[in-house]
Amino acid sequence: MREWKLRGYLTPEDFVGTDTEKLQMALDQAAALDIRKVIVRDVYHVEQPLIIPDHMHLVLDGGEIHGDLQNAVSENYSFERDRIYIQANKGRIVGSITLCHTRHVVLEELEIDGEVQLGFCRDSRIEHTRISGCLTLGRGTANVIVQDLQANAVRVTARKPELDCGREPLIRN
Repeated sequence: MREWKLRGYLTPEDFVGTDTEKLQMALDQAAALDIRKVIVRDVYHVEQPLIIPDHMHLVLDGGEIHGDLQNAVSENYSFERDRIYIQANKGRIVGSITLCHTRHVVLEELEIDGEVQLGFCRDSRIEHTRISGCLTLGRGTANVIVQDLQANAVRVTARKPELDCGREPLIRN
């Protein structure tokens, strides 16, 4: 544990189990130990969506994640999730990213073979990213900067999603 803190990041290879278990344990332990950074260098196939904790910096350093990513959704919607940063350095995600009720989302230098959906996300940035599917800026999303984006489609919609946090449903800025 001390070695991980001194190193300043965790990798799935620090753990044993299936690809899904190793990735989820790396994310959970990085959050629990307040390291907040996970670096992925290999190819991982996940069977269920990975839950990205708050204040997490996930770096795909030549690695790939084949599966979906999402944030934890609380039953108490007065608690907004905060700071999820997903970045790649010659890595990619083969799956979709779904983030709901989160502030300060950053998706940078990513190649995503899937879709990205933001709902009730505020103060977000998407830069230098390629999305093979659709980028959906959904209900309640506000203050988003998007630059150097390649996507099959971009949809701005206030249609009621599966998850609704009861906040202002308008899409702005």
